[in-house]
Amino acid sequence: MKKPAQFAMYFLLSAALIGAVLFFARPNNPVESPFRVELSDCPIYAKKGFNFQDIIREFSPHDWEAAVLPSQGKPSLIIKDILGLKSGRSYLSPWADADQEFTIAIPFEVDNEAISALRSSPPVTPGIYLAGIGDNWEVYLNGFLVHSEIYLDSKGQITEHRTRRGAGIPVYRDIFHIGTNILAIRIISPPGFDYGGLFYNAPHFIDDYRIVMRYRADQMTLIFCTVYIFVGLYHLLLFFLMRRAEKYNFYYGIFSIMTGIYFIARSPIIYDLISNSSITQKIEYSALYILVFFLASFIEQLNFNRILLPSRIYGLFCSVLIVLQSFFSLEFSDNALNIWRVVCMFMLIFVLGHDVIFTFCKDIHRQWKKHTYAKWNLLKEIRNCLTKTLFGNIVTVIIFLSLTAVVDTLDAAFIHTGIFLTRYSFFFVTTGMTIALAKHLADSYNQVHQQKAELEILVGERTRELAEQVQIAESASRAKSEFLATMSHEIRTPLNAIIGLSNIVLEKPLPEAAHSSIEKISLSGVTLLGIINDILDISKIEAGNFEIIPVEYSTASLISESVRLNMVRLGEKPITFELSVSFDLPETLFGDELRIKQILNNILSNAIKYTKAGKVRLEITHEPFENGILLILKVSDTGVGIRQEDRGKLFSEYSQLDTKANRKIEGTGLGLSITKKLLTLMNGAISVESEYGKGSTFTMTLPQKTTGTAVIGKEKAEMFAALRFIEKYHNPSRDLKRAWMPYGRVLVVDDVAINLEVAQGLLEPYGLTVECVSSGKKAIEMIKDEKHPYDLVLMDHMMPEMDGIEAVRLIRNEIGTEYAKNIPITALTANALTGNAEMFLANGFNGFVSKPIDMMELDATLNKWVRTKQSAETLARAEKERPGADAAAAEKNEPEKSVPGLDMAGGIKRYNSEKIYKRILTAFGKSAPAMLDTIREPNEKNLSDYMITVHGLKGAIRGINAAEIGDMAEELEFAAKASDFQKVAEKNGAFIGAVEKLISDIRIYLDSLQTE
Repeated sequence: MKKPAQFAMYFLLSAALIGAVLFFARPNNPVESPFRVELSDCPIYAKKGFNFQDIIREFSPHDWEAAVLPSQGKPSLIIKDILGLKSGRSYLSPWADADQEFTIAIPFEVDNEAISALRSSPPVTPGIYLAGIGDNWEVYLNGFLVHSEIYLDSKGQITEHRTRRGAGIPVYRDIFHIGTNILAIRIISPPGFDYGGLFYNAPHFIDDYRIVMRYRADQMTLIFCTVYIFVGLYHLLLFFLMRRAEKYNFYYGIFSIMTGIYFIARSPIIYDLISNSSITQKIEYSALYILVFFLASFIEQLNFNRILLPSRIYGLFCSVLIVLQSFFSLEFSDNALNIWRVVCMFMLIFVLGHDVIFTFCKDIHRQWKKHTYAKWNLLKEIRNCLTKTLFGNIVTVIIFLSLTAVVDTLDAAFIHTGIFLTRYSFFFVTTGMTIALAKHLADSYNQVHQQKAELEILVGERTRELAEQVQIAESASRAKSEFLATMSHEIRTPLNAIIGLSNIVLEKPLPEAAHSSIEKISLSGVTLLGIINDILDISKIEAGNFEIIPVEYSTASLISESVRLNMVRLGEKPITFELSVSFDLPETLFGDELRIKQILNNILSNAIKYTKAGKVRLEITHEPFENGILLILKVSDTGVGIRQEDRGKLFSEYSQLDTKANRKIEGTGLGLSITKKLLTLMNGAISVESEYGKGSTFTMTLPQKTTGTAVIGKEKAEMFAALRFIEKYHNPSRDLKRAWMPYGRVLVVDDVAINLEVAQGLLEPYGLTVECVSSGKKAIEMIKDEKHPYDLVLMDHMMPEMDGIEAVRLIRNEIGTEYAKNIPITALTANALTGNAEMFLANGFNGFVSKPIDMMELDATLNKWVRTKQSAETLARAEKERPGADAAAAEKNEPEKSVPGLDMAGGIKRYNSEKIYKRILTAFGKSAPAMLDTIREPNEKNLSDYMITVHGLKGAIRGINAAEIGDMAEELEFAAKASDFQKVAEKNGAFIGAVEKLISDIRIYLDSLQTE
């Protein structure tokens, strides 16, 4: 942009200067014309009215009212000056005088030589050139009408104004004759109009029409105006497209364009476009007013970076004049112009004196005082500023322009020489200012290029720094992944032993106390495993490796499993759990069931953790959505709530809100963060409403596809509302029917002895032959020896000396036997990062089982690689040989003894284990007495607390299958909810007695079992 624009500007200005020089250097009359008549040297006669006889009879000076002789030297030739007319309208009146007729006669002599020139070969076509004439007019030569510009209505008033500058009129040559010829002009104009008649004394002449048209063409003005408008548009584009901060470009652009419009409006060229002179005159005056304002604005913006108050007032004054002249007469415009001339003179004095000279001198004086220059140095500084700085260049041309403008203003008002110096000074001023601004722009571009080069150096350095930082970040990310893999392995290895051995021991008969302790160990291990899984989930999501695996699932099972798990967390808290499920919820959906459970567990566990007493409610509804439904899960509680200022941190990682108040509440602070990220991955959303101290409501929306039209129905919805879904709950892990596989041989490879023990314990119920080795090298040796081939190898991933991947590579590639190449090898890994499945399969494994070993995964692996390879006869024979098969078939879920009021058979069936049911009875016997103590003395004020406690007792009582006493609790709960204190008081005693009796019977029953 810089170079082409700069060169284009310099080229145009150079071309304009060359054209101006050539124009001024040309001869005025390149062809000597013997037929030239200078009308300005002839006397001019005038009279009011118009009589055709006056111009056809023999001319006599006595017939005319007034005359102007060349010797008198009167420059003004307008009618009102010749005839001494006065306007009948008041000054600044908006209305015009009535139009009147006048006649002007100019006698001139033509000799034989001139007539011969007209009739020469080739013949000459004469023409009349009038520098200015107005308003409506007709031209007669020797009584012949040669041109008319009269437009009148029926009343003789002007309808269209025809004031002209540079009027050229062709004349038929035979009209001229030797001797005195009369040029008569009929004028129709208001008597006070400033342009009625011939309003300048020169040049008016008769000559060859080609010379007349050359005068009228006014090529110099056209060149000047083209330059002005081009320069103006250039600076406007510069302002709007590139340099909006430099407003002086905008002001200078408008000033230059207005200058071009002003001179075009004064040129004969304008009449080829607009014939009505009232329009051209208003354009001329408006452009003149505007250009002075924008000149002042340009200088002040450049100097002070703002427009000063006097200029603002002047601009407002000019705006008023422009609006008024648009509606009022031409005489009003002339009056307004005279007032403007006075105001403009003061404005130019202010601009020249204050904005230019005073400011320039002030800057010079400041520099002089600062540097204590000597006198000759001060003069040198002034010269340098005027010639070498932008403002100095502009000061020089503005002084020149202001002086010529003052001269022309005085000339137009008083002297009437018609020289019009401003026409030429404007060109040179515009040229000088444009060159100065172009130089300033070039300097600015040079600075920009220098800054750009410096910036590129800085950007290069910064890019290198960023590349180094990216490399560091990538290294840190790799280190983080490696750390997580190692941490996962190191933590899951002991967890595998804790959970695996606990589950093995829990399968055996144990004393009640020992069973309870080991079960707590197992649950603690599972809790720790959940924390590790949360950390790994966050890592996977951040790395973009988290996989959403949609499957078809049962909504009823999802709800049952999620709620049952979280109801255990209620413990002895006085919390009412409410469940509301829409009856028209689809029975099956398609989505990631595991992750939806995780979301529900996170939100429900939070609600229970942060609620000390009151209510936790889960509401499940849906809405139609695209090809399925929008599942809506709403969890509300009456817990501690969330402060307004903590909302922004709610979904942050490793962050617990209000830690001071919640310091006793366990948790890593990852649950909500994971929930939000999981919902985002599944195109869902989560929102929260909360009031601190009163509770919170979390609403999750999740699009799910439907797989059928069946709904859960009202019956299941009512069961959920009554919290009886547990009876329908089926836990496949607990009811796992292990196949008996005495035919199978399994090799377990792990460097940790306890992991080998866990694996042996978990494989024992299958009747497999299990061999264990503690390294990859030993495993290779065992496989090389094909005396006892293995059906499956369970290989640990991370081992010292030789890890599982290296061992498998050697087995597959270096032993060289078909057996080694095809033996099923499954990885045992505590590294649960995403992508491991692909990694193991790519390295020769047939699959993997994560640690801690999941029973369902292990069972599926054994069935796939061991059981399904056997014949039907082998499988049938194995089942017949299963130890204790007859005893298992005869096993009953009937208790040896019973407790009055308890449906013990139903309880054992509910929990699928007599041992678990006995543990629940033990827990009830320990916790129920404390709850009874809180309701022994109910009153009207504590009915709300009473209701919550009774509700808890009701759930516990029905949980042990004491239906009759559970109904008594429900009746008291409803009475308390209805504020029926009388009924509570009447039946509370009986209820407490029944519960105490039940507790006593349970303790007797449990003690008898211990004695046995």
